[in-house]
Amino acid sequence: MNIVLCDDNHDDCEYYTRLLESVARKSGIDVRLTTYENGQSFLFDLEDLEAMPDIVFLDVVMPKLGGMAVARKLAEKHFAGVVVFLSVSREYAFEAFDVRAFNYVLKTDDGDGARFRRVFLDAVAAVEERKTRYIQINGITERLNIPINDISYFEVRGRVCVVHFNLSREKTLPGTERTIEFLSPLGKLENMLLQYGFLRTHRSFLVNCAYVQSFTYTSITLSNGAEVPLGRAKRASFKEAMDARATVRVTEHDEA
Repeated sequence: MNIVLCDDNHDDCEYYTRLLESVARKSGIDVRLTTYENGQSFLFDLEDLEAMPDIVFLDVVMPKLGGMAVARKLAEKHFAGVVVFLSVSREYAFEAFDVRAFNYVLKTDDGDGARFRRVFLDAVAAVEERKTRYIQINGITERLNIPINDISYFEVRGRVCVVHFNLSREKTLPGTERTIEFLSPLGKLENMLLQYGFLRTHRSFLVNCAYVQSFTYTSITLSNGAEVPLGRAKRASFKEAMDARATVRVTEHDEA
C-alpha cells in the first residue's frame, strides 16, 4: 500500500507517521510511506514515484500549495486513489466534498488517534476494492489509473500497445476519447482482463465486450463508433461469447 503524508507541521508529521506504521503493523498491512512538508514538493515528485500513491493524507493549510489545491491538481491528473484531509479547523470540511475527498480528520478532536485509525483502515479497504476495478497504465509520456469500465479496447502498433478509453466523467463531452501508448504484451493484458469481459478479437486487438454494438464476419463496431477487426481464428469464440450476451445486436454477413 503506497501512502503519501503531506504536512508542514514537523511534529504532526512524525506523530501520524508513527500512528500509520503502528496501525499497519498491527493490521498486517504492508505500507510504503513517503512524507512531504508541502504540496508543491509532492506534486513535483509525483511523476517520478515508483508507483502512484494509493492513499494521500493532506494537511489543509500548508505554505506554497495547500491541501485543497493539491487535491484539485490530483483530480486533473485523474488520480484514482484516496484523499484524506487533516486539519485543525472545520472551516474547510465542506470544501473537501467539492474535491471528492474520502474523509476529513480534525486533529484537535482526535487526541488519541482513534478516528485517524478508523479512517486509515476504511481507506485501505476502499483502495483494495477499487484496485479490482482499475488498471494502472505506465505510459510512454504519462502514467494513469484508468477505470476498467472506461476502456473500450487495446491495440498493438508495432512494439507499442495503445489503450483507447473515455473517462466516465467525460463521456458526455464530444471528442473526449483518449489514448495512451505503453509497453506491454497483449497476452498479459488479455489474461488480466478476461474476468472483466475483455476478449481477444485479433492478434493485435483486445476488446471490452460491453462496448460491442454489432459485428460482421470480419469486423466489430463499438458503441463509440470505433471499428476493429475480427480475425478468422477468433471468430468462433467471439461469436460464442456474444451469443451469451443477450444485449448485443448481431449482424452477420457471409465472407466476401
